[in-house]
Amino acid sequence: MIIRKPFYFMRHGLTDWNFEGLCQGQVDVPLNDTGVRQAYENIVQQHEITHVFYSPLKRASQTAEIVSKFISATKIEMIEIQECNFGNRQGKPWKLNSWADLKTLDYPMDYAIKKCQTTFRYTDEEMEILSKELRRYFILGNKCKGLGMYSTDVDNLWHMFILFTKEYAKFGNDVFGHFFHHAPEDNSNLSDDEKRQAHKKFVDFITVYEETFQEPIHSIWLLNSYQKFTDSTKLKV
Repeated sequence: MIIRKPFYFMRHGLTDWNFEGLCQGQVDVPLNDTGVRQAYENIVQQHEITHVFYSPLKRASQTAEIVSKFISATKIEMIEIQECNFGNRQGKPWKLNSWADLKTLDYPMDYAIKKCQTTFRYTDEEMEILSKELRRYFILGNKCKGLGMYSTDVDNLWHMFILFTKEYAKFGNDVFGHFFHHAPEDNSNLSDDEKRQAHKKFVDFITVYEETFQEPIHSIWLLNSYQKFTDSTKLKV
């Protein structure tokens, strides 16, 4: 007679490399403070668990140690369930896979979106684009310090977000661990040399955007700074 028993999978807590979006593989990266807290929060006392199996890596063994204390389970280390070796990808960044990247894409900013739409009379479709592109800008800005803002329309939504000062400050601290400063790109009254430098920075921005998101840059970033959705040059969806 086969006796069926449930088998639960638990992910280890956060590590610094998780947070930074780096491939871990078999590199023995320990939990950070957030990861330890997550392990405590994931205690599964409501289930009858007698054994905890874990890989030899610190992040897994630390999580198993914390959980086992609360459920009186026997810990068994198994090298067979150790993470895959990613070779020369270990220690290098994933594309859009860091905790901060993923949280940015899902972070609620409905209040800012509603305020922006009311103020500038964007359509629902246009607001979806602005929301997506502002979130992408935040991801790029966190990776590339000193990144300028090259879209008037995306900047409009950023301004509206900043108006909700407590929520905006919380967003920066929750996602990036610091306040995310506003960085408009003012190309007025530039010398010829400064214009060339500004153009190079913009080309670099396009390159980083397309490398990160693996698709051509959205047309909203290519509009003249004086063109809006309401002008004859409409946004390509």
